[in-house]
Amino acid sequence: MPEATAPETIPTPLEDDPLSSLRDRARAAILLAGFVILGVVAGVEWLLVVGALIFMILMHELGHYLTARWAGMKVTEFFIGFGPRIWSFRYKGTEYGIKALWFGAYVRIIGMNNLEEVAPEDEPHTFREQSYPKKLLVLLAGSGMHFLMAFVLLFVVLLIDKTVLGLDEVTPGEDWTLARVVDGSSAS
Repeated sequence: MPEATAPETIPTPLEDDPLSSLRDRARAAILLAGFVILGVVAGVEWLLVVGALIFMILMHELGHYLTARWAGMKVTEFFIGFGPRIWSFRYKGTEYGIKALWFGAYVRIIGMNNLEEVAPEDEPHTFREQSYPKKLLVLLAGSGMHFLMAFVLLFVVLLIDKTVLGLDEVTPGEDWTLARVVDGSSAS
């Protein structure tokens, strides 16, 4: 009879390994330097655009994360970015962190793949064991966060007073003049 082997585990850096900590700090410094260079070379506007995109990606994944936790699913990872890990920490069974390539983000819920091996004690908390409505809610939650952000932004824009933006100084029609009307156009 063949000998039983332990299931494969993904190696993670040791928390008390000083070399790992040094690598994490070096990666974080490189990432920060990249942001500074982007701000200097491309301007603050590009820095704001990149920051806004990262925020939208973060909120999208936060929607998946919050609904998965609410539905009783076990979430093992919540990362911004892909590739090598720059920085992370573990809290209540979930590893949160930042990875090097910021082209997206992900939330890892156990049991999303039917072939994934899961410990027997975790099986009731897998994605595959949940009801169809809970699965659908988790899958739609990312897009739902985008609708929620759009609603909040629209609400904020409608609440901002015109005087804050300086729009009360210009009255339409007073400062505008018509230069010419093109023959054959709908205005003529």
